[in-house]
Amino acid sequence: IDTSIIEKSQSLGIKHSPQVEMTSMVFAQDKMQLTEIKAVSDLYPLRGELLVAKSAEPEQSVQGPPKGSVWVEQKLLSILGITVGDYIEVGVASLKVAGILNSVPDESFSVFTNGPTIMMNIEDVVQTELIQPGSRVGYKALFAGDVDVINTFEEWVKPKVNETQSWYDIKSRQSALSSALNRAEKYLSLASML
Repeated sequence: IDTSIIEKSQSLGIKHSPQVEMTSMVFAQDKMQLTEIKAVSDLYPLRGELLVAKSAEPEQSVQGPPKGSVWVEQKLLSILGITVGDYIEVGVASLKVAGILNSVPDESFSVFTNGPTIMMNIEDVVQTELIQPGSRVGYKALFAGDVDVINTFEEWVKPKVNETQSWYDIKSRQSALSSALNRAEKYLSLASML
């Protein structure tokens, strides 16, 4: 993502959170599993709640995972036969399982997902050595701010989006949050007409 886009968002006072998404095998002892890896910054999520349960503690709303650790879906623990506090190998990095993902605000449902989700700190991506020539990697930049400022930013950024990029706002993205917002908007429109 062009640095001028990030610089423009900062000049407008818009919050920004980068993401890297990819698919990879992870290992624990003699077991392995194909997973969806989502690397996020410390500011993630900009909107909504990320709910994580840490061992015996009840789930809590948190920001992105700390460096050197991952949060995983419960089913990955069962598949690999591990618990919170154990280590898994992601690429060449050994990362500690520090919590269980219970709710991810921008999670989308797809029948084509390759396995359970692992969330890691974006600063750990280089250490894994997963990004190499031929790797399939998705890069995202999340932005949040006042509606007027975001609209100004959207008008500025849309002409700069090239054929390999896409711009989504919260209503155009087909996610659970998008669907809920669209239903709420329809309900409120109907209620106001009545």
